[in-house]
Amino acid sequence: MSLSKKISQKQLLFGLAIVLGSLTILYFLTRAYIVAEAKESLYHTNFRIEQQLVQQKEVTSLFPLFEIHQVEHLHPDTLKDTIIFDVLQNENELFKELNVYKTINTKNYHIITRTLMVEYDDTLLTILITFGVIIILVYLTQFIYNKNLNRTIWTPFFKNIEILKAFSIRSEQAIQLEASDISEFSELNIEIEALTSKLSTDYHNLKQFTENLSHEVQTPLAIIQAKIENLIDGSKDLEQDHLKTLYDIQDNTKRLSKLNKSLILLTRIDNQQFHDVEAISVNTIIEELLENLKDIWNHKKLEINFSSRSETRILMDRSLADILFSNLIGNAIKYTNANGNITIAITSDSFKISNNGDNKIAGSDQLFHRFYKENKQSKSLGLGLAIVKKICDYYNFELTYTYSNNIHEFEIQF
Repeated sequence: MSLSKKISQKQLLFGLAIVLGSLTILYFLTRAYIVAEAKESLYHTNFRIEQQLVQQKEVTSLFPLFEIHQVEHLHPDTLKDTIIFDVLQNENELFKELNVYKTINTKNYHIITRTLMVEYDDTLLTILITFGVIIILVYLTQFIYNKNLNRTIWTPFFKNIEILKAFSIRSEQAIQLEASDISEFSELNIEIEALTSKLSTDYHNLKQFTENLSHEVQTPLAIIQAKIENLIDGSKDLEQDHLKTLYDIQDNTKRLSKLNKSLILLTRIDNQQFHDVEAISVNTIIEELLENLKDIWNHKKLEINFSSRSETRILMDRSLADILFSNLIGNAIKYTNANGNITIAITSDSFKISNNGDNKIAGSDQLFHRFYKENKQSKSLGLGLAIVKKICDYYNFELTYTYSNNIHEFEIQF
């Protein structure tokens, strides 16, 4: 729900509560006033009748408005509501009734005065309806005005949101936000412009650093590897300990080179530097990878079952596609015991690879984290599956791992 709609909804509910509360208070206050006025009218009428009796004037009853009876005994005065059939209206009506017992000129009188409450109720209803209509009209007018005012005030804010949505840190052009005469929005614009400017600068610096690192580090590593290979090739006069040291240096140099390439790849993916997109045939990539890795899985005497229901194509960078599937297939070959089985299945919207294994991965929740290794003694970098996860996230693929019946399975939903 948008901010303006949220505010309008809250205002509407608050206004409704105010209207209902106001009408309720008005009802009770007005009714109390009307009842008080009715009582005053009854006592006034009773007083006039008493004065007529004191002056020994003849006063006759006028039912149901007032009645006069001579009685033997006096009783306490009472004021009550009563229902009386009104011949004129031909229906039962509610009356407020005052009963007064008084001795006048040595005679005991029971004086009854009544007033019709329906008239007062009609008056009360009219007041409530009139007040309700007025307050609702006033509130709706204020609500519409506030809604239009909010739309006008918040227009620069919503425009700036659209500008922010279109903003890219890869752009060389600084962001231009909609100006506003509201101090809070102006201050927000200043902070956003400063923040986006810093983000763009940091991004371009990081991109430059990545490119420089890729070139400057890989070159000396390649030279070191070449020098070590030359030393090993001419190692006839070297002692066995020295030769072993050279092999260790060579292995660690290769490991460092591989680590450098992997970290640079992760950084490039984070920085969204892969823009070349083409329709990739998953079937073709898998067939090529299996052919390239044939010597390895044949050496381990692995049985690989590859099935595909249809030709599956996905839109992504070719180099990332090669890395994605080679890491998964290479991981399965590496961690499947000799004479084991690997199954690869492709559907129109998914890729599955499974291999047999004796134990479930203990840290399956950390499986796709960088540098995670199930076996701490392993020479693996712990970046292969992290790269797979990063590529899947980059293209909004869903990557999952499951273990059941001694079978490890990785699945990608395209």
